[in-house]
Amino acid sequence: MTVQVSAKLCWLLTGGSVVVLLDQLAKAEMLAGLRADPATPIFSLLDGRLSFIPTQSFTLVAGLMAGWPRPGQIALVGLVAAGVAAVGSGFYRGLAPGESMNAFALGLVLGGVVGNLADVFFRGAAVEVARFAGADAGLRFNFADGFIVLGIVILAVELLVAEGALRARLTRRRDE
Repeated sequence: MTVQVSAKLCWLLTGGSVVVLLDQLAKAEMLAGLRADPATPIFSLLDGRLSFIPTQSFTLVAGLMAGWPRPGQIALVGLVAAGVAAVGSGFYRGLAPGESMNAFALGLVLGGVVGNLADVFFRGAAVEVARFAGADAGLRFNFADGFIVLGIVILAVELLVAEGALRARLTRRRDE
């Protein structure tokens, strides 16, 4: 019995797998390289404005659910992840067979979600590996967050390009 896998599913799985692998390897490497003083950056860029300091935190959840019991925080994170998976699944089913770039971008988003969920469930909190200095405690993020943003940007650009092409075709038909 032969199982056929569509090209768009291959792109989705490739994007997601690469993100989870890179994200988890980077976090493991950063955590292994922690110094005795956790506030000391492993390295910095832009005159210290971007520092790589591994920390564990519920950056999103801490602000929204401060004081909630841990099981409640994990339950909400799980519900949000399930919602993202449901929306992603619906979006994936709506892709045409040749939309490999969109499938890959969706894989980046879903891979980022899986990477962050793996942190929450297996490490107890998201591992943030980079910090932009500035307002308050600074913006903290990890590679999974970056891939989520990259995937959303690719999806938005693809949507705008497709919409522009559709409008151009409609305008040409109307002018003929």
